[in-house]
Amino acid sequence: MKKSLPFVLLLFLAFQIQAQYKPFVFGMRVGGNLGWIKPSVEDYSSEGVRPGFTWGFIGEFFLMENYSILTGFNVNFNGGKLEYPYNMDINNDDTLDAGTLHRTYNLKYLEIPLCFKMQTELSDKITAFAKLGLGTSFRLSAKGTDNFVYDGGEVSEEKKLINDDVALMRESLIVGGGVKFKIKESTALIIDLTYDNAFNNILTGDDPALSNSDPKAIHNFVELGVGILF
Repeated sequence: MKKSLPFVLLLFLAFQIQAQYKPFVFGMRVGGNLGWIKPSVEDYSSEGVRPGFTWGFIGEFFLMENYSILTGFNVNFNGGKLEYPYNMDINNDDTLDAGTLHRTYNLKYLEIPLCFKMQTELSDKITAFAKLGLGTSFRLSAKGTDNFVYDGGEVSEEKKLINDDVALMRESLIVGGGVKFKIKESTALIIDLTYDNAFNNILTGDDPALSNSDPKAIHNFVELGVGILF
């Protein structure tokens, strides 16, 4: 009996520590973002950012009181803008005109994040946190708004499907932080800032204006989000 007392005491302390916080919380989150596409080959250049938004669900599994695994899913609407040399058959006569394509990418991804989250209490109602992890995204749709400029003028096309020009998967590094405001015992409001930096090339296919071309670019975005946890 005496030998089992330390184990019983340790088990009792573990239950007492766990009782101080919820082992699992879930919630919803929305946010606004600014996305851009950064090329890594000659003759391709970025033309700035594109605003977008996201919505999703949050699942948080606590390992200890101030350390947790953060996951869930996000539906991200974002993109970017690129400029690059291009050849187009303007008159449908099998003759290609050389020029420059200005394309705005409208991308929709389903992202599954997996992050390690650390937090510290600033007061009874306010907690600061940081998160670091990876994101795996699956392309749901890709559309392009094109403006082709050549010697004879320009041609514009509105939001055509370009799924064949955009990679199916996107892998990224997620870094962020924010604050959590306790509304009542089981409900909290969160505000966070997240930087999502892609690893892999999102462009597929060949550029008909460049011989032996292999276009490469990564897609990044920064996001300001707000959510509620239960």
